[in-house]
Amino acid sequence: DQRQPDVQAAVNVTVRVYSGEQLLQASLEFAGSGDVLVQQVGADRNRTLEKNGRQYEVVERHYVLFPQKSGELKIPGPQLAGQVVMRLRSDRPATDPFADLFGTAGGLAGTKPIRVHGDDVVLNVRAQPGGVDGRYWLPAQNVTITENWHPDTAELHVGDPITRDLHMRAEGLTAAQLPDLSALLKLPAGLKAYPDQAKLANAAQGDVVVGKRDQSVAMIADQAGTFELAPLRLTWWDTQANQPREVTLSGRTLKILPVVGHAAEQAPAATEGPGVAIGN
Repeated sequence: DQRQPDVQAAVNVTVRVYSGEQLLQASLEFAGSGDVLVQQVGADRNRTLEKNGRQYEVVERHYVLFPQKSGELKIPGPQLAGQVVMRLRSDRPATDPFADLFGTAGGLAGTKPIRVHGDDVVLNVRAQPGGVDGRYWLPAQNVTITENWHPDTAELHVGDPITRDLHMRAEGLTAAQLPDLSALLKLPAGLKAYPDQAKLANAAQGDVVVGKRDQSVAMIADQAGTFELAPLRLTWWDTQANQPREVTLSGRTLKILPVVGHAAEQAPAATEGPGVAIGN
């Protein structure tokens, strides 16, 4: 879908195989190179097409390429390997070694191996623009971040954990390309974070790869007071508009109360009254 992508941005490639003969033990490979990562997206699509009075079986497969460096990159094209059924034409003897491979009449003469190479893919990859956050690089079609708090309260006691579940979704990137959101949190003194291991997943939205990263971060205060959590800001590069974007999670105020005592204070002794004798 493009020949001049941004570095590490997704390039969608559609490969179609047209077969006018019976194809056996077929395999389609698109290996990429050390400078370009290749990933298949979604399932194959099959259909029948008539062209010039002849029926073709069409197999369509979608790939996404991720160029890992800028400049001109040449990727070897896809390769199809398999076996085709050989048929003998009825007007030739069965012993004719030059019997028409693709004849439509006559008997079967076994199979013949084939290997077909698609055209190479040449990309002119653009480098990262200046001024982007050096900690990560997110060239995508769309990026969203959402969160959930457990418990969803702003009042806690010292030592009580509060968990912040962070959910990141990026169209046009794999989960492995998404940054660790817990490392981007700015916490005030006295509040410590304990991140869990992130859960990564990839999905397909049509022909677009979608990377997802879910991570929970527990936060515990070691002293009483009011803590102001700064907004979480994440910048990304819009590959369609060719400009930077930003997604933000709002800040939050946490009020931490002192530790609740485990035992009530002992009640004072009763005073002497009528009918009560206190002595040794």
